Formats: sequence, structure tokens, C-alpha cells
Amino acid sequence: MEIFALEVLRTFATKSVHGEAWPKDVYAVSQYVTDGNIFYFTARNLSSTIHAEDGVLNHLEHLLTSGKLQSQKIKLFLTYSPCHRCSQRILNFIDMARWHHNTILEVEVVFSAFYRVRRPSCERNPACRAASHFPSFDYHRVNVEGLRTLHRAQGIVLRTFNPRDWVDLQVALGVHMFDFGGRQEEDDLLRNDFQQIMGLTSTIPTPILSLVLSEMQTVVRTLLERWRPLQDGGQHFSNGNTS
Repeated sequence: MEIFALEVLRTFATKSVHGEAWPKDVYAVSQYVTDGNIFYFTARNLSSTIHAEDGVLNHLEHLLTSGKLQSQKIKLFLTYSPCHRCSQRILNFIDMARWHHNTILEVEVVFSAFYRVRRPSCERNPACRAASHFPSFDYHRVNVEGLRTLHRAQGIVLRTFNPRDWVDLQVALGVHMFDFGGRQEEDDLLRNDFQQIMGLTSTIPTPILSLVLSEMQTVVRTLLERWRPLQDGGQHFSNGNTS
């Protein structure tokens, strides 16, 4: 199957799913070293059960078992975050290298959009909610579970795209002077969503969080004012007798 580099880059650069139908074309690009040279391998999804990650991992496993994979550091560029199964497949690849080939791999996984995950920014966006293209809570729960397991795993770096990744991807695909059309704003939003989903930051919107903190400060102040007389001289009780 012929894959056109410009088509791949355009798919990567397409802004994330905000009320749009899920994509039909998903790509994965691997970067690795063999024979002292940097190589790239690109794959796309073939069906609902054969994902783009399967293509690049099959290729890397073949190189590993044939003794041609010299890289200890591998980078995977993904158009969408791995589903639960593909997250496990990446972990299995790491384990296979360690236990069957005595090779400790470091795999960096970067993605430019979420796959079947309910993004916090979308949850707060009325336009997204009105479009009725949110994944089910079951899909969301399972995929987030897979991402969190991958994120915590030893030898794995899982994150969203940054400006350097776009430059590296252009080099990998041999495409130059590509207009990414405002991806910086989307990448910032994607990174914030990722941090919230991974539990790295608060999921409470800033205005609400500020209000909660203000209310907490008021409660603490009130308790201190009531407690201070106890320190000054103790509380005096009266039984109603004045003598």
C-alpha cells in the first residue's frame, strides 16, 4: 500500500476532534537506528481491528528478532492517542525486548489528538456537546485506563506534540515548508487536557477553583475567630445563676 507523505502530515496537523466524526485514516511513524543510520517507517490503519500502531510495532518486532534493531531509543509519532489494546501492545513490545532479547528499550510516544477520549476542554464547550460525537463513557474509561498504564510504565514517555516534534516529523516524512496553521494553540489545549486526564493537574476549571478556595478561606477565618477566645481565657459557661 502506497502512503503519500504530504497526506500523512496533513492528517497529523488536522486539529483534534471537537464535535467531528472519528477519523477513518490514522497513521503512525516510527523513528529508529539500524546500521548506524536513522530510519523511519510509516503505517496506517487497515481496518477497525488492525491499527496503525500494529503496523509499526510489527515492523520493529521483525527488526528486533532479526538483530537489525540497534536503537535503544525509539520514537513513535501517532495521529491519535493509542487505544487500550494498542497501549498494551506497546508495553508487550517493551517486555518482549527485555525478557527475550535482553534489550532495554526507551520508547517515546507522541500524539497530535485524542482517540475516543472525552476531553475536558470539550466537556466545557457547548459546541462540542451539541454535536453529539462524544465517545461513550465505556470507551473513555477503557482508553484512559490504557493511557495511564502506559504513562506510568518504565521505559515509556507518553506525551502530546510540541513544536520540536513537528520539525522532527517533517524530517521523517521528507516534507518541507509545511504550514501547520495554528497548531500551537491546539497543542497547548491538548497538553492541558492530557495533564488533567492523567491526573497531573486539577480538573476543576480555574474560576470554580478560585471560588472554592475563597470559600475555604472564609470558613477557616470563621473557625479561627471562634477558637481564639478559647486561647485567650477559656470559655465561660453560665447555669443561669448570678450569685
